[in-house]
Amino acid sequence: MKTPVKYLHFSLIVALVLLSTLSAGLVSCKKQTKTKDLRPRVQLPVPEGWEEIPFVERAPEPVLTEKEKERSFLLFQRPVVEPVYKNTRPKSYERCALIKGFGTPGEFEPLTLSIYPVDSLKNLRVDISELKKGRNKIKESDLDVRLVTYWNIPYPYWISKGTYRNVPELLEKVTVNDVPPFECQRYWITLHVPDRVKAGIYEGVISIDHDGLTRPVKIPVKFRVLGFRLKKDPNKHFTAYFSSPDREYKGLTGALYERAVDNELQAMLDHGFDMTPTMSIFYRDGKVTFGEKNEALLKKMLKMGFKGPVPMDAEGVVAPLLEEMEGISRQPHWRLKKLPSEAFYEKLTRILKAFKAEWDAKDWPDFYLNPVDEVDPTAKTFGINVYKATKAAGIKTYITKSSTSPGAMDYGPYINAWCSQPYDVPYQQAVSGKFEYWSYPNHNAGERKNRLIMMKGGRMTYGYGFWRSGYTVLIPWHWRWVISDNQFNYFDRVAPCGMRMDENGEIVPAIYWECFREGYDDLRYLYTLEQAITARKGSAQCNDLIRESEELLQQIWDHIQPQKLYLKTGMWPSGEFAALRWKIATQITKLMQCPAENKAVAPSVLDAIDTGKKGINKNKTELINREIAKGRVKIFDLGMKDFSRWHSLTKEGSIRIIKKDGKPAMRFTVRVDHKKDGEYEDGKYPVGWPRIEFEFHPGEVDFTSYDYLRFYLTVRSDRDEIEDSHTQFGINFQSRNEKVREDRYMDLGDVEGQRIPVEISIPEMLASSFYDPAEWKDLQYISFVLPEKPYRDGTVMNLTFEQVYLLKFKVPVISEIEVPAYVNIPSKWLRIKLDGYGFREADQNGFTTRVKLVDPAGETVKVITGRFGDAPEFILNISSIRNPGTYSLQINIMGPRGKSAGYFRKEIQFSSGYLSLHELAAQSDGR
Repeated sequence: MKTPVKYLHFSLIVALVLLSTLSAGLVSCKKQTKTKDLRPRVQLPVPEGWEEIPFVERAPEPVLTEKEKERSFLLFQRPVVEPVYKNTRPKSYERCALIKGFGTPGEFEPLTLSIYPVDSLKNLRVDISELKKGRNKIKESDLDVRLVTYWNIPYPYWISKGTYRNVPELLEKVTVNDVPPFECQRYWITLHVPDRVKAGIYEGVISIDHDGLTRPVKIPVKFRVLGFRLKKDPNKHFTAYFSSPDREYKGLTGALYERAVDNELQAMLDHGFDMTPTMSIFYRDGKVTFGEKNEALLKKMLKMGFKGPVPMDAEGVVAPLLEEMEGISRQPHWRLKKLPSEAFYEKLTRILKAFKAEWDAKDWPDFYLNPVDEVDPTAKTFGINVYKATKAAGIKTYITKSSTSPGAMDYGPYINAWCSQPYDVPYQQAVSGKFEYWSYPNHNAGERKNRLIMMKGGRMTYGYGFWRSGYTVLIPWHWRWVISDNQFNYFDRVAPCGMRMDENGEIVPAIYWECFREGYDDLRYLYTLEQAITARKGSAQCNDLIRESEELLQQIWDHIQPQKLYLKTGMWPSGEFAALRWKIATQITKLMQCPAENKAVAPSVLDAIDTGKKGINKNKTELINREIAKGRVKIFDLGMKDFSRWHSLTKEGSIRIIKKDGKPAMRFTVRVDHKKDGEYEDGKYPVGWPRIEFEFHPGEVDFTSYDYLRFYLTVRSDRDEIEDSHTQFGINFQSRNEKVREDRYMDLGDVEGQRIPVEISIPEMLASSFYDPAEWKDLQYISFVLPEKPYRDGTVMNLTFEQVYLLKFKVPVISEIEVPAYVNIPSKWLRIKLDGYGFREADQNGFTTRVKLVDPAGETVKVITGRFGDAPEFILNISSIRNPGTYSLQINIMGPRGKSAGYFRKEIQFSSGYLSLHELAAQSDGR
C-alpha cells in the first residue's frame, strides 16, 4: 500500500523537527548535569596586616603537548600524601592517562586527579561514571567526587599571628568551577567499596569538561576489588578530642541538628574510630554530673557502634570545686598561686566515687579520666594529689604527659595510661604491660600547618609508625575544632583545625584526615596478614607461605625508621605506600588459599618478628668525620680559636673558656631559676630560656652554602639519676633582616658526662623552613639555649662546647638514596633522588653521576648519566621491565677525569602489580 504524498511531507517535517531537537539535545547534553551547580565556598578576606608566607615552587614550567594545548590543561597525578598547591607545577613523569587503584569490600579508597590549566577554564566540571565488571557495579552513590580547596590559614603553627599560607585544606562538594590560568585543581574521589561486591576489575571513566571544549575529555578508571575483607587489630584504638555539638553547631537546630550529629558520628566511624571521642563531666550543685545531652550523645554513639573506654575530661569538675572550696582560680596549665587543703582532695574523691557508682549502674563502658590537662612541672604537687584523689575513687586515669619527662614517674602510682604527643618510649617498654601508652599526634592534626607533616607524616603515624611503636591508642587534638561562630573562619584568635560542618549538617572533610585513614588502612592490611598467618599455624601445606609471610613482615619492620614524631623526613618515597600495601595484599590472597586451622586471635606484632632490631640507622657522625679526615670539608670555626665572640644573654648563665685536650673549649653554666627572669625576656618569663650567642658580621658567611652546623657537647650537672635521663637543649638561627627564624629544640637523652656530637643538617633545615632559602644567606646570629621549664628549680647545668663548626663539603657526598624499596610492575618511571652534600661544588668541579639498574641475572636494564644540580634527581624509564625479582640500583660518582669518586648500591624488589600488562592495555588516549 502506498503512502499518500501529503503524509510523506508531514512525516518528513516531523522527522526534521525531531532531528533538530535531537541535535540540539546532543549539543546541549555536554553541559547538562544531574545535580544542582555547586561552586567553591566564598572565603573570608585575610585580616589587615597579615603577611603571606607563600609556597615556593621550584619545579620548571612544564612543556605541553599539542593535545594538552588544545584542551588548555595538563593532567597529572601524585600520591595522595603529597600536597598539590595552587602554584604547583607538575613533573613530566606525573602525567597520567589512566586512574587505577585497588581495595577490599568496605574500604574507603581515594583516587585523585589534578588539572594544571594554562588558560582560563570556564565552568570546569569533573564527573565519574559508575564502575562495571560485567553485570556487577560500583554505583555512583559509592563514588564521592570532591575538589581540594585552598584556604588562607595562619602559618606555620596554629598559634601563628600575622603570617599565613594558602594551603590545600578541605574537600568540598564542587560540581562546577571557574579556574584561572596556572591554578592547579585537584579532584579527590573517595571510592567506598560495597560490602557485597564481587572481586575483579571494575572499569569506568572520569569526564572532564569546560566551555572551551567541543566534547569532554575521558580518562579511563580501572579498580581491582580484592576477595577478602580487612581485619582490625583489637588492641589498637582510634579516637580524637572532640568538642560538644552544642558548642560547635552554630545555627543548627531541630532535625537539622540531629542530622548533623548523625553525620559527624558516622564520619568518625568511617575514619576508623572505635573508642568514643572525648567527653566531659562537670561540677554542679555539689556533685559530678554528665548532663542529659552528653548522656543522649553517648547512648547514640554506643548504638551506632562506638566502644569504650570513654576518654573523659574532668577539668570542669576540678576548676569550679577549687574555686568554691579554696577561692583559687584556675591558671594556665594549673600554675596555682597556692595549694589547696586536704579537704579539697577528699571531697574530690567522694564526688568522683559517687559519679562512678552512678555510671556503673547504667552498665556503660568503662572510662578513663584526665582530671587536669597538661599540668606544668611547677604544679607537680597539685597534679599528683589530684590524680591520687581520682585513683582513690576507683577510676582509671590517663595523663597528658610524657612518662619520660623529668619527675613524671612521681605520678606513676596513680596512672593507667600515659598520653604523650610523641611515641617517646621504645617498643619493648610500650608493650611491657606496666602502663598503657597513648599518643596525641597533634603535629599531624592541626598544630603544625606544614602539609607534608600533616599528610605524609600523618599516614605514617596512623599506620606503620603506630604498629612499630607498641602504643595502643591514638587520640589527636582535634577532630573538628572551631573558635568562632563561623566554621570557616580560620583567623579568629588561633587557627581552627580538622573537619568542618556546613549549613546543611554535612561534613566537609579535611584533606589530612583522609591521609590518616590511609594510615589506618595500612595498619589493617598488616594485621589482616598477621591474622591470616595465625589462623593457619599448624597447617603443613602452608608452612612455606607462612615463612614467606613472616619474612615479609620482618622486612617491613626493619624498613621502618622509628621516630618519636613523624614529620616530613625519615619516611619512604610516597609511591612506596601503595606498592607495599599491594605486596601485603598479595600475600594475604595466597594464604587465603590454605584452610584455616584455628581461631586464635593474632597479637599486634607476631612473636616471629624480631622486634629488637632498631630499624634504619643513618650515622652522620661517621660520614662527617671520614670526610674531614680526608681534607674534603671546608670549616668555618665559630669558636674563632678562643670563643671570644660568644656572650651570654641572661644573668642566669655565664661563659668560661677552658682547655680540653690542649684546645680551647667553652663552658656555659646555668643555675636554673624559676622565680626570677634572667632579664632577656623583659620580666615576662621567670621560667625562661638562658642562652649564649655568636653574632655574625654583615655578609661574613653565606649560610646557605654550608652543609652542617656541628659541635661536640659534654653535659655535667647536679641532677639525680632520674632527672638526668633527659637533657633538653635548643639552637636558634636568626637572619640578618630579622624576617626569618628557626628554633630547633631536642632531647639529647641520658648524656651526663658523655662527649657527644650534635649535628644540624643545614640543607634539611632550609628545606623544612617556612621561607625561601635565599632569606637565610646573611645570618645574624646562632644561639644555644637551655630551656628552664624541663629542669628543677635550682639545678646547676654545665654545658661544654668544642669544635663549633659550620661545615661545607668540597666534593659530593651521598648520605641517602631515596628510591622505593618496593615497586609494582608494569610501571613506566622510577624516580631516584640523591640526598647528600657538596652537590653545588660538584657541578662546578665537573663531577657527574652514573645511575645503573641491574636485573637479578646481572644484566644491565638501564643506564643514565647526569650532573648533580642542587637536588639530584634521576628518572629511569622502567616500562620494559616484565619480570619480578630483586634488582640492584648502582650509583657511581665520577670525578672530572672520569675516575670513580664514590659507589653506592641499593636493592629494589619488583613485584607483579595489581593490574597486569594485559589489563592495562586497553587505555584511552584521553579523549
